[in-house]
Amino acid sequence: MKDLAYFKIEEDMTPRDASDALEMAKKAGFDEVIVYHHEKADITNASYLEQLLSLFRGAYRHKVALYIADDRYDFSGTGFGQLSSVKELWQKVMVIKEKSEVCQGEEILCEYKDNCVVATLPPALDKFPYGHMPDLTNPDSARLIIEGVYKPLINEFKKFVGYEFRGFLCNCPIWDCAEYETVPYSKAAVERFLEDAPLPEVDLFFAAAKEESPSAGWSDYLECFDIEESFVLPLKKFCDENNLELAIATGTSSVSEEFGKENSSIFINPYGDNCYMPDVAKSYDAVLAYKHKCGCVIKIAKGMEMLKNIGRIFEEYPNCDCVKLCDFKGTDKNCCVLINHKKEEVSLGLLMPGEWAIYDWERDIVYDFEPKRTYTFPPESFLCLVKKEGAMYPEPLGIKAGGVITKELEVAETIPYKEEGGKFTFTLPGEGLSGKYIELAGDGGYVAVKLGYNQYKTLTRAVYPLYDFLCGQECRGETDGKITEIRIMKETEA
Repeated sequence: MKDLAYFKIEEDMTPRDASDALEMAKKAGFDEVIVYHHEKADITNASYLEQLLSLFRGAYRHKVALYIADDRYDFSGTGFGQLSSVKELWQKVMVIKEKSEVCQGEEILCEYKDNCVVATLPPALDKFPYGHMPDLTNPDSARLIIEGVYKPLINEFKKFVGYEFRGFLCNCPIWDCAEYETVPYSKAAVERFLEDAPLPEVDLFFAAAKEESPSAGWSDYLECFDIEESFVLPLKKFCDENNLELAIATGTSSVSEEFGKENSSIFINPYGDNCYMPDVAKSYDAVLAYKHKCGCVIKIAKGMEMLKNIGRIFEEYPNCDCVKLCDFKGTDKNCCVLINHKKEEVSLGLLMPGEWAIYDWERDIVYDFEPKRTYTFPPESFLCLVKKEGAMYPEPLGIKAGGVITKELEVAETIPYKEEGGKFTFTLPGEGLSGKYIELAGDGGYVAVKLGYNQYKTLTRAVYPLYDFLCGQECRGETDGKITEIRIMKETEA
């Protein structure tokens, strides 16, 4: 599978920001990048087009290919700004009413005694900038997204098309907006449903009430929805005609896995084999993706190459056990990834029979496994154990393996530090460092620090050994978040 990264344009993004981000991705081994827009993006706005141009220029400079998302809102469904402003395309819903309560503009779909099923617009929601979601089962939605988003971007950046401009991302097209909390209406879906329903009018009442009937009800109605032919295939045809690829991100109430794989160059689906999990920014997200045999779309950020490295163990041991700590009862496989999925820390001894080694995915090192040690798993962390083989030469186990701490520690003292703009400095105590450790606590992920001649980088809990020759040293580091405390740690006394 491809190594994919993603980048979100921010309102204040400069050409330097764009170039630096793509350079970071390229150096980490990512040649293809999915580009998301910020919430107020407007592709008809000259300043936003300038931001996109700077991104394409950066892609040309660093030899990176871009897939441009057609969506401006994370929660919306595809092409929100272009489609949701058109009232004729607003998603309607089905409700049951008394005939006397039917309002102007509502369409009666079927009647029974004094009641009827009508198609109507739901109340506007403040969550949506235009108050409503578009109906992607209407073929006019595909036409408008092509005319309003795809064509203008191709015309604006045609010299990059097929090279730096690799394609579009059809970003999670949906046919059922969960925020409405009611039954979605589609003319085509109703027609399909009524054709097959044994008792058409009665069954439609059941469907509108979100209930099952003895013959055909709610679940049968949902199976009649289809945005694949009405929306996605026209986009794919347009991309094919313009030497562009189409990527598809999906989810609930979207296109099927089979269709997505067959009709896209990149299929982003968190739970399907040979698909991709979107928005991977933490090591825990990455291991869950690889557990489900997905690739990762990794956020462009410092340390992103370490997230990609997590997948190496799953490539080398494709049938490894990947289990929650609370469920682990031993394994007969030659690789085991133990996951702490809880929000609290877990400390325990791992008494496993056989000869094992620990794979540290952050440093790409194999350590000796010591079963008599206590292993401390922070929230959402994991440990990778592999059976020892003849050509394997593990290093002695240190204080940290990936995000797991291999000794029981307590705070000896805290030390002051200075922090500004993601960079921090501190001075180590002037004596008594032998056998102690330093912990850099913070609310970010990536931390890099230089202790003497040693440079450390981590995406997880930052704990490192100290030595007397470091006494009084001034140390520097950087983080993508904020340092909250720097602690000198010592081993807990029995």
